[in-house]
Amino acid sequence: WGESTDAWGYLSGEPVKDEDPRQYYKVIPTLYRAVDIRASAVANMPWALMRGEQEIETSQTFENKTGLYRSMHEMLYLIESSLVLAGQAYWKREKNVAGYDKIRHLEPFSMKLQEDKAKRGEIVWKRNENNVTKTYTPDEIIYFWLPDPFVELGPPSSWPVKSALNACGVLTNMDEFAKSYFGRGAIKAMIFSMT
Repeated sequence: WGESTDAWGYLSGEPVKDEDPRQYYKVIPTLYRAVDIRASAVANMPWALMRGEQEIETSQTFENKTGLYRSMHEMLYLIESSLVLAGQAYWKREKNVAGYDKIRHLEPFSMKLQEDKAKRGEIVWKRNENNVTKTYTPDEIIYFWLPDPFVELGPPSSWPVKSALNACGVLTNMDEFAKSYFGRGAIKAMIFSMT
């Protein structure tokens, strides 16, 4: 039970609700494909990693000189798919076993912006990791938020898949109806009553 929210506190992630973009992404093929097409297009764009005016690495000559990431293609794919599905994307700065800097993608819904601090212009997130709530600042997190005219500071209140949730619900219910219908051997459901 969380003292600050008067609600249950989850140790390892909150349960996924039925109308959650993550659920629809898993079961609606057209949604999955649409996200995949967008993310693949972004991931395949040419890119360059710069330090000031000096070019460190490009998509044409990738050798992973910095050790920051395994695959920039994968990181760009994850950013775009997160922005479409959640309106936000996050990279965590951390050290690898050799002590070199690296970046790691974080699940976007796992990051909770502290709204009381955001109202004062301060960006601080909380995130549950291994049953421990950790606090992060922009010194540790690289964040991407879609712009929203109704949000002054923080992740957007609307994003592409959120605006399509009603249509996703209709598609899911149609698929569930067809699955049940053919699961019964394509026999209409009947109700018998005895008087």
